[in-house]
Amino acid sequence: MKRQAAPSQANATGSPSENGVHPAHPRAACRTWLYLAWVTSLAATLGSLFLSLVLGAVPCTLCWYQRICMFPLPVMLGIAVYHDDAGVTRYALPLALGGAAIALTQWLEQLIPGLGRVIPCAPQTPCTSDPLHLFGFIRVPLLSLLAFVIIAGCLDRVRRTERLRPRASRPSA
Repeated sequence: MKRQAAPSQANATGSPSENGVHPAHPRAACRTWLYLAWVTSLAATLGSLFLSLVLGAVPCTLCWYQRICMFPLPVMLGIAVYHDDAGVTRYALPLALGGAAIALTQWLEQLIPGLGRVIPCAPQTPCTSDPLHLFGFIRVPLLSLLAFVIIAGCLDRVRRTERLRPRASRPSA
């Protein structure tokens, strides 16, 4: 009698494993998630530069901290996409999670005015000011938070997909 494959392993029909990745194509899945994270980080970086250089918005203290987390990501992720290197998650994921925490803090500070006393910002550029206010609730920190969450989610998928790849097919460091 033939043993059936466990649900997390590839089966004859090619259906996805329990984490949603087709086991027969983990390399393509890794590259796709890395590419999506790179495009998101590039769009967020260019958007941040547009707001400050073209529209003249002066970044506050928390915006600078978010930039510190975001600006290295397009370079790191671009190199990782080019070399198909899933090992970048070790370095990029902490930046994305740290940036998301800072963006969440700033967004909550804008929604709840009492938090402004807890997180001091420079009086000339308060963290509650926002050059972009769309539809009454979309602000720059929310867009930043969304970008960081998308990047972190993509990098988490890369990390999970990389576990499915056999050691021999992984790029060497």
